[in-house]
This record gives sequence, C-alpha cells and structure tokens, in this order.
Amino acid sequence: MQFYQRPEILLEIPDNVEFINDLSYTDSDLHSRQNLHLLKPKNITKKLPLIIYIHGGAWLHGDKDLQIPHLIPYVASGDFIAVALNYRFSQQAPWPAQIDDCKTALSYLLKNSDKYGIDTEKVAIWGSSSGAHLSLHLVNDPRVHANVAYCAPSHFRPLLEVMKAEEHHLKSHGAADSPVIQLIGCNPLENPQKLLAASPFEYISQDSCPTLLAHGTEDEAVPYGQSLAIKEKADSLGIDFNLITLNGYKHKFSHPDLDEAVKNFFYYHLHGQGESSQDFKIN
Repeated sequence: MQFYQRPEILLEIPDNVEFINDLSYTDSDLHSRQNLHLLKPKNITKKLPLIIYIHGGAWLHGDKDLQIPHLIPYVASGDFIAVALNYRFSQQAPWPAQIDDCKTALSYLLKNSDKYGIDTEKVAIWGSSSGAHLSLHLVNDPRVHANVAYCAPSHFRPLLEVMKAEEHHLKSHGAADSPVIQLIGCNPLENPQKLLAASPFEYISQDSCPTLLAHGTEDEAVPYGQSLAIKEKADSLGIDFNLITLNGYKHKFSHPDLDEAVKNFFYYHLHGQGESSQDFKIN
C-alpha cells in the first residue's frame, strides 16, 4: 500500500495502482485549481476506458482528493483509468468558467491518451451535487459516452418563479448568497438567459449520452424534483436516462445497491459487460 497525505485525507493507494497527482491540465493562465489526479493500473498492456469524477461543494468548495476512494476500486480491478479533477470556484470566476475547466481537462486527457493509456472511445463522467451539474453539461459532448449524476442541481428555470413569489419554501435558493446565484454572478430576474445557460435541463436532447441519475427524496439542498424533471424530459425524447430514487435520503447518501448499479453501468457502457440500467428505488 502507498500512502499520500493530502490536506483533508490520507490516501491509501494499492500497490497495483499508479497515482499521478496534481497534473495541470491547462498551459495558459494557470490557476491553482486547474489540476487533476490520475490513477491507472501499473503495467497496463492495452488502452482502457476512462472515468472522470467531478467533485461537489456548491461550486464554492470541495476538492478532488476526496473522490479518490470512490475511484480506487475501478482502477485496482485493472479495467479502468480514473481521474479526479478540480475546477475554479464561483468566487474565483463566474459561470461558465467551471464547465470550461472540465472541457479543458477532458481535452488534455484525450490529447495525451497515448501517454496515459486512455481509450478515447470509452469515456464516462461521474459527478455529485455541483459536480453532477457539471457532468450533465457534458452529456451532449461527443467525446463522452456515459454519465452518472448524483443529486444534481439541474433545472434552474423554476427558480425564476420562486424569486418572483412573495413567499415560497425555496425562497432562499434565490438569495444573493445562494450557490446558484453566486455561480452565475448576477440577478437572474435581470439576466434570465444567463441562469438558463447554466441549467443542464435546457440542453438535454436526443444527442445526450446514456445517463444514470441518483437522488434522495428528502434532499434538503437540491430538490428531488430536479432529477425527476430531467428524467421526464429524457423519457419524452426516448433517450437512455435512468433514475435511482433513494426514498427518505437527504443530500448526502451511500448504499451498496447504488454502488453496484453504478459499477454495472460503467461496465455495460464502457466494457460491454453486464446489463442495461433500470429505474429502481432504494429504501
């Protein structure tokens, strides 16, 4: 076992995994947040599918270090290469800097596919919370072949009506210090197009790649209805989106059935193994 002490976590890396830390993915105007960790099996003999994890934190905080434990089992299996990336926070640069960083990181990885052993035809994005918001913004990118999104802030159009209402149980979501408002850097009522441009719901189309959503029904930070809206739109378009509903779960969750479903999803879409995903509920 290899050990890497990071600011928030001690990473334990299996001996059969190579850990390349803090790679810069941009060559110009480098910001300290524009970097990633890459994990790959040692002594690989063929190119492997890539899983990229985008961390959450309301676009205000969070770090790639904390996603490494989720990725290690995939890489230790010898079947995947994995990346955890950082991006600029909203207080450092307003939207669309966050998705621009993710796209730049993806370009960097595919440009260096020979160096790292990446199969460019088998790329998946995985995100949680604000990271899932960013992952859903990549569902139409032709370089991305599968997507997983946990509790994603994904449907911003209703926020316009919330802000217009005198009273609403979600009124705080439109406050000046709320994460979405800080993300776009303006009042949505004055610039609704900027809010909608940051909303993944607006971009779901027949070009969107297979996607697995997961959301808790009692999510106090991101309403469960946002993933329902994405799922309903996808169903109306006849595209491959599935929703795992976690009954009674809040914004942060884990469950072995969810872990197994995500594993099956990656193997099915990136290795052609396992079964196609289905909607189901976890109690």
